[in-house]
Amino acid sequence: MKTTKLLFLLLCTTFLLNCGSRTTLIRKYYLLESKLRPDTDLMGITEPFAVNAEIRDFRIALPYQDARIPLRSDDNELIYYYFHYWAVRPSEAVTRFVHDLTLQCNIFQRCSRTATDHADVIISGEIRSMERVRVRRDEYAHVSGVFLLTDGKTGKILIEYDFNRRMELKKKKTMNDFAELVSTILFYETEEFLFRVADLYLYPQG
Repeated sequence: MKTTKLLFLLLCTTFLLNCGSRTTLIRKYYLLESKLRPDTDLMGITEPFAVNAEIRDFRIALPYQDARIPLRSDDNELIYYYFHYWAVRPSEAVTRFVHDLTLQCNIFQRCSRTATDHADVIISGEIRSMERVRVRRDEYAHVSGVFLLTDGKTGKILIEYDFNRRMELKKKKTMNDFAELVSTILFYETEEFLFRVADLYLYPQG
């Protein structure tokens, strides 16, 4: 009789624990979005240049292609969070981010993600790392990569802009804070690249 009661209590406890884990251990999804806006006044463009631009899908280094968010816990070690995911796969999310920001800057007469033979220039690039980093008690958002502006007719690289930026997570260090910092890094680096693109047309060489 005592054994039966003990078994019943054990089963009840297991059931309650499983129910609790299902309600609390849920997957969360994060967006690459920024409330920041480019400083178009400082950029100095009064009207779009008569240039057709095509934005191609950004390549993502293999360890960061998955929707799961990675944590670098040591120099050669990546851990992938089980319950924290990017809402959109990194390649699509970054490409969309760059396209939207390029439209806001109003540099080009036409700017599209649709492949065409009539593009004067092509914007492309690669994200080499997009990760959360833990160093002792400190944590950071780290993003590195390269932006390219290529002549659509000749394939010549007109601008190559490499970047590697790390920003510290402060306060609560939540995953939402991390996603916001990644978005902030992408904003600043994309804006810097677009400033260089604008300068190419504002101050042509030769």
